[in-house]
Amino acid sequence: MSTYFTRAAFRDIIRRNIQIPPPLDTNQGAEGDCPSAFPSPSNADLNQAINEAIANLNIACDLGRVLDVEVSVAAQTANGPFYIDLRTVTAPGRDANGWINTVERASWTTDDTNFTRLFPVSRREKDRNGRMWENDAPGTPNEYWIEGYNLALWTAPGTAGTLHLIAGTELFPLSTDGATLTEIAAQFQVVVSNYATMLVAVKRPQDAEMQAIAGNFGAMAKDGMQALKVWANRKNVPQQGAFGCESYRRHDRGRRR
Repeated sequence: MSTYFTRAAFRDIIRRNIQIPPPLDTNQGAEGDCPSAFPSPSNADLNQAINEAIANLNIACDLGRVLDVEVSVAAQTANGPFYIDLRTVTAPGRDANGWINTVERASWTTDDTNFTRLFPVSRREKDRNGRMWENDAPGTPNEYWIEGYNLALWTAPGTAGTLHLIAGTELFPLSTDGATLTEIAAQFQVVVSNYATMLVAVKRPQDAEMQAIAGNFGAMAKDGMQALKVWANRKNVPQQGAFGCESYRRHDRGRRR
């Protein structure tokens, strides 16, 4: 039966994989404890391997989660769009910035009751009509686009308000022993433990047994990653699946149909 493992449980699994009995198995300690007879790898080493595995799976399998992110914006006086550096926005549940990968929807409110849905466009799209939109005075925002890692809010808000983003982030690392990775289906938890086991074993290049373990668990992790990627691709496709808003218009000049 599949289950969601805590970070402490992941440590015990990794130790079993590298043939080190965890204290829990011999009734000499709690879940995740480091055995006194085998102080290496330490709990810190295993925690790092677990989070490195999660980070690598984020990239390889395009994993992520969707959050409602609120950004407070002061009233502006300058004309043109107002730019928000998304690297400075903290996602809920994180104590650091830089976790936003995608923006799937945006809305604006000044009272947390009435919302204006913002339409995703691109700067090039706005340039097509030849208007000097950079001269537009602040008002009520109704469009947004992404440039680099900045979100452009247009028009700039003339009144202070809150920007609500349905934003995609990568899976967060496990920061406590009780934390679980519930963003992926339970049966894929083993992919994380296999990948982390490989990372731990491969760091002992002089140990032939560890290198064999690294090869075996690396192969299982690779197979699991393929299945995990298929699962991730079957989830609902977001409205805006890439970090940016682009608009493409076909021009058939001089061509008759």
